[in-house]
Amino acid sequence: MRVFVLFFIVGLVGFAADASSYFIIRNLLNEHISRLFAFSIAVNITYYFNKRYTFPGKSKRYILYILGQVKGLMINFLVFEMFLYYLALLEWGVQIAFVAGSVAALCFNYLYAKHLVFGTK
Repeated sequence: MRVFVLFFIVGLVGFAADASSYFIIRNLLNEHISRLFAFSIAVNITYYFNKRYTFPGKSKRYILYILGQVKGLMINFLVFEMFLYYLALLEWGVQIAFVAGSVAALCFNYLYAKHLVFGTK
């Protein structure tokens, strides 16, 4: 459970980096390009902190981490869109869809990082 909590905290740091860098870069570039840069910044920050604090001393596979994060992003968007489709008419439909996508991606990213990237059991 300790490892999951650390992973979650690192994810919050990554979210803060993602959001803040997106809004800074968006002043210079369009929304889509800004989103790619912000995502890249957040992924690198979370890789560093997960490597250092969440899974210290474990084997590290940077490219696998990046691929896992991209897969997690796709899962996030897919779940978000599915929930949004069914809950669009609800007052809190968008917020519920956003949280559902984030939780699905969190679970996938944790298991992927734990087992495939950092090689823990």
